[in-house]
Amino acid sequence: MIKSTLDKLRKPGRGKSIVAYIMFGAIILVFAFFFQTGPLSSLSGGGAAAVVNNQVIPISEYKIRVRRQEEQLRMRLGDLPDSQRQLFYDSIRRRALEDLISAEVLAQSAAEAGFLASDAEVRDRILEIPAFQEEGRFRRDRYEDLLRSNRMTTNEFEEKVRKDVMGQKVQETFSKALYPVQEELEREKRLRQMQINLSYVEFDRRSLAAGISPSDADASGFLGSEEGMKATQAYYDKNKAEYTTKEEVKAQHILIKSKMDDKASEDAALAKIKEIAERAKSEDFGKLASELSEDDGSKAKQGDLGYFAKGRMVKEFEEVAFKTEVGKISDPVKSPFGYHLIKVTDHKQGGTKEFESVKLAAAKKVLAESQVKDTVEKIEAMAKENNAGSLDSMVKKLSLKWEETGDFSLGAPTLPKLGDKEKVLNAALEINKAGAMVPELLEAGGKYYLVKIKKISTSKDEGEDLSFADQARFHSFRKTGPVFEDWLKGHREKAQITMNGQLLGQQE
Repeated sequence: MIKSTLDKLRKPGRGKSIVAYIMFGAIILVFAFFFQTGPLSSLSGGGAAAVVNNQVIPISEYKIRVRRQEEQLRMRLGDLPDSQRQLFYDSIRRRALEDLISAEVLAQSAAEAGFLASDAEVRDRILEIPAFQEEGRFRRDRYEDLLRSNRMTTNEFEEKVRKDVMGQKVQETFSKALYPVQEELEREKRLRQMQINLSYVEFDRRSLAAGISPSDADASGFLGSEEGMKATQAYYDKNKAEYTTKEEVKAQHILIKSKMDDKASEDAALAKIKEIAERAKSEDFGKLASELSEDDGSKAKQGDLGYFAKGRMVKEFEEVAFKTEVGKISDPVKSPFGYHLIKVTDHKQGGTKEFESVKLAAAKKVLAESQVKDTVEKIEAMAKENNAGSLDSMVKKLSLKWEETGDFSLGAPTLPKLGDKEKVLNAALEINKAGAMVPELLEAGGKYYLVKIKKISTSKDEGEDLSFADQARFHSFRKTGPVFEDWLKGHREKAQITMNGQLLGQQE
């Protein structure tokens, strides 16, 4: 199915070729990544980070990508405790691996679909890379030196370039297929010429429910019916998380940092934390943390980390924290950051409340949701009927208010403050009258938007002198991304992918 879709897209007759760098971009971006920070030989290593259909992604590629992203993130996370900062690094590692896998899937899918890269195409691409040039001319010695400093052979790099060219050809095929016909551009031109100001009311189900307070009597009466009891039980079963509290621990800690895989550093940190542990037997733990802890994020708070559930701290720290009794101080705990002492100051047991104990409150939620649904349906019906007077009364009754977007062109990529715009565009083109309601509620990001046209006018299109080809290129570039991403997602789902779970700190 996926292959047949691409075959259809490859049929000629829909326009000229254009270059669209969408997901992985040109190999120039790869070089910004590999050579911006100088040699990274300390990150080299054997083994597989992942395997995609029997094709190995080396750990060395993965580590280079992770190292670069961690350096960028570290500057922005300096104020967080080390234990929480680690969670962001875990996310980076997974994202880096996912990106490498997607790149490999793209290359394999391109080859399978018949998109190949000749030696001449690979050579031409390499000659264009600024990292290998001096005064605009390619230098072979510079090319080989840069690859050598990053422990990469010319064959390895040229294979990466070959895959990039193949992937780009796939992207170009999607661009050609989405090359617009004249009617599409005429519609866009008409939209660009229309200046509009919208009035809108923003609301969501939660805000509507907040203004609805069923009484105990209402809830009891509802539960007294078979239908009401079933609806309440169904709500409880579907929303058990609402009645469930997670097990949480509140703790203070003292950290003495050490360098990983550096025995002298680790031994020194362990000796120091043991000395602090002895002092903590008779001295105030919080004062010791303020004085001696090397975790800048919690030191100023006497080592206090607040409450945290499982999954928020690194594994080694978490396991000990949840096993230590309230008021007790743990033995030294080794983590990727160094050695910790942990003092647990509170421990909340999690659990789920039984249906009987919460059924009255749950019934009120069901009743409120039902009223919210009725209200939304009423508002939408009034909008379809363009019943401005009734809508204004409803808006006041719900303590909502009309706001404005301000003037903008309908050719803009998104509506100011509203986001998705297709329904507004259709209403503007069909109704084209101030005061008219968009006959449907817009819904985006869990919110509803009631919209009416406050002012509409036509102006000269600044882009009307653009050639058809120029307009078509812009249109195609804008449309290609989502279609290409869906195609690649389909191929990922079909691929046999194995990740190295140890790189992510968990088993896959």
